[in-house]
Amino acid sequence: MPCLVCAQESRFDTGDDGWRAIGDPVSAIPTWFANGGNPGGWLRSVDASTGGTWQWSAPTKFLGNKCTAYGNFLRFDLTASDFNTGNNQPDVTLVAGPVRLVFNTPVNPATTWTHYDILLSETAGWRLGNLNGQVPTAAQFRSALSNLTGLQIRGEFLSSADDTGGLDNVVLESNFGFDLDANDSTTPLDAVDFVADSLCSGDSPVADLDVLLLAQTRVDSIVVEIQNPLDGPAEVLNLPAAPATVAVTGNNTPRIVLRNNGTASASDFQTALLLIRYRNVAQAPSRALRLVRSQVFTFCGETAAATTSIPYFPAGYAGADSTLNWCSYSPAQDLRTLLGTPVTQDGRWSPVLPAGQVFRPATDNAGTYTYIVESPAGCPSDSAQLQISLEYPPTLPADTLICRDSTLSISVQPAAAFSSWAWSTGQNQPSIVVAASGTYAVTVSSTLGSCIFQDSVRVGQFVARAGADAQVVLCAYDDPVDLRDYLGPNLSAEGRWAPPLASGADVFRPAADSPGQFQHLVDGQFGCPGDTALVQVQVAYPPVLQADTIICRDSALTLRVLPPGLFTDWQWSTGSGQPLLVVREAGTYGVRVRSVLGDCVFADSVRVGLITCSECPLYVPNAFSPDDDGRNDLFETNSSCVYLYYRLMVFDRWGNQIFMSEDPQVGWDGRYRGKELPPAVFVWVLELESELLGAPQRRRFSGNVTLFR
Repeated sequence: MPCLVCAQESRFDTGDDGWRAIGDPVSAIPTWFANGGNPGGWLRSVDASTGGTWQWSAPTKFLGNKCTAYGNFLRFDLTASDFNTGNNQPDVTLVAGPVRLVFNTPVNPATTWTHYDILLSETAGWRLGNLNGQVPTAAQFRSALSNLTGLQIRGEFLSSADDTGGLDNVVLESNFGFDLDANDSTTPLDAVDFVADSLCSGDSPVADLDVLLLAQTRVDSIVVEIQNPLDGPAEVLNLPAAPATVAVTGNNTPRIVLRNNGTASASDFQTALLLIRYRNVAQAPSRALRLVRSQVFTFCGETAAATTSIPYFPAGYAGADSTLNWCSYSPAQDLRTLLGTPVTQDGRWSPVLPAGQVFRPATDNAGTYTYIVESPAGCPSDSAQLQISLEYPPTLPADTLICRDSTLSISVQPAAAFSSWAWSTGQNQPSIVVAASGTYAVTVSSTLGSCIFQDSVRVGQFVARAGADAQVVLCAYDDPVDLRDYLGPNLSAEGRWAPPLASGADVFRPAADSPGQFQHLVDGQFGCPGDTALVQVQVAYPPVLQADTIICRDSALTLRVLPPGLFTDWQWSTGSGQPLLVVREAGTYGVRVRSVLGDCVFADSVRVGLITCSECPLYVPNAFSPDDDGRNDLFETNSSCVYLYYRLMVFDRWGNQIFMSEDPQVGWDGRYRGKELPPAVFVWVLELESELLGAPQRRRFSGNVTLFR
């Protein structure tokens, strides 16, 4: 049966139309070609050979309620680079939630385009779940088409290697069509909606004269409803007459229902739609776009829907001209409420009000404001004017300062704008003269209207207060101090220091600022004199010990606390309480002192090291008698040196080492392996390393020693 209206189609002449590849393709997004299809554009996808079979997956427009496609055809063209999988796999799958209907085409696609026409009916060879499943019933098939969640077409036909597949000309046919404007004279191409002409009065059709309703299946009902009526029950749908086969409920309400009496054809419903009128009987209708929704119901449920757009902009009423006088403190007000009623609400103001329709006396300007109610071409417009005058508060001088023993005149300006004055001083004239600090308030009444304003000015007296002279003694380790704290109370806030402090403000930092005299200067203002105070800052600094040093062994160093005369109470780490300390040993020598100025406690230390300034003398005997008489019983070296390395070795006349010591305190007792050796002459070798002038010095000595018994 020829396709009256194609439910959906993808010709691929401009792109992939949302189709994707699933399973194991190289990419889920297929490659689109503008040429080479059957004819025109087409899609190609490549197998990634990771297992499974890839398929073409339809976009959203092929899904949802496609019940009216029942009994019609799914048509498409395929091509494959090669095939070897046989013809025993589902080639087309309809998915409806958990339900799957599968179909196996008679032949696999060739390497050229192969066309397929698949009847959407339980009689065509479809199975439930898999190719060996049960044959679906008609009810099951219609149910699946009513809720399609997936449409898949097999694209892979070669299992042993990579392959490619092509897709073109997918058409899902339906013998149902609904369009409120079939020739799209008021809407974009392929739209099903209708846009009515702009209305000056509240009467409009809801469908164009070429409204289309084609249905091979029975139409059960059509619901036509105004969406969110702006004027409530004043907006209705009117059907003056209807075919006898169509029952009507809800006439002259926002929602009309057309029902099939049993024999109504699609043409009968189409006739009824042509007769339905949108009407608005409101006294002051809202000027806005109206939307009317038409829904068609068949055995599939809601089968189609379309929307009628009705631009309803009746002639507006801008109101009556008026003159207004407001105080600047009056509350903000919607100017439309001052034009009379009923006023059309969607007008505009010229000049434009920053707050839309609201005039704010505190910020908007006085003048003439025109309210303009515009209408689309062919409908009349209207306008009204408001002349707005504003009365503003008086102008007083800014808060100020006066010098001691001086006066200030305070005047209300402009004087002619006000008819009465009441000052907080009890005076009742436009100007007063004041000589003291304080807040001076005035209440005035406007000359033109009944506006009452209040304002005030604060008057202070300028007196420069730099403070009293002061002396400050600080320890060098003290935290920074604010010198203003030493000047006394009630200081002027804007003082400065000369010379300036390192902080750039009022803070003296003993570690950064030098002691001395600092002037605190408060400059005069408003012709008033300034003031000066002097701060003498003294800082006690820590003593100076000499730098860490090194002395020769057997010499002495005198440590002094400098400069002399500035410190007392010396406490050396040795326990000495004198200003001088003589040291002869290496070590760290610390001292705590108390300063004469400021009673500050300081601590310092110096590190003293020792070095050997001349070669250390060495004595090695040439004979010894190990007879335990307490004299010359050991062969050993004699020296006061401090050795970094020491090794004494003794050899017999055959060159055998019979003794070795690396400790200067350990000598040879004339034995070898625990046995006394007979008298003889032996050779000794001494290797040692000691410090000289702070550097290591290695020396080697040798000689003979005679053992006597």
